[in-house]
Amino acid sequence: ALSRATVVIGASAAMIDGRLDAGTAYIFVAPPGSAHDASAWAEAAALTGRLIVPCTRCFDADYQIKFGFSVALNEEGTVAVIGSPHAKAGATRSGAAFVWASASSVDA
Repeated sequence: ALSRATVVIGASAAMIDGRLDAGTAYIFVAPPGSAHDASAWAEAAALTGRLIVPCTRCFDADYQIKFGFSVALNEEGTVAVIGSPHAKAGATRSGAAFVWASASSVDA
């Protein structure tokens, strides 16, 4: 997903803590006015479901949750939604959506 000077890239097959297909979402940002310069982009975050929310019931140590399978950004590029189609909700694997907000989008 791309919005202004922010891009979110899902890598749902990434191995995390020895679990294949656990998944990661990478957030890259470019300084104002430099979005067209490929060398200006820098990794701002590498997220997993465990980093966004401490939801122990959402994850199994032996299950591939495919975090980052789908990604979206708001128009300003300050809020991302990351999909994990195999995350648990209670006893079932119904999937989950996780929200990440940049520090600049949170009111003090």
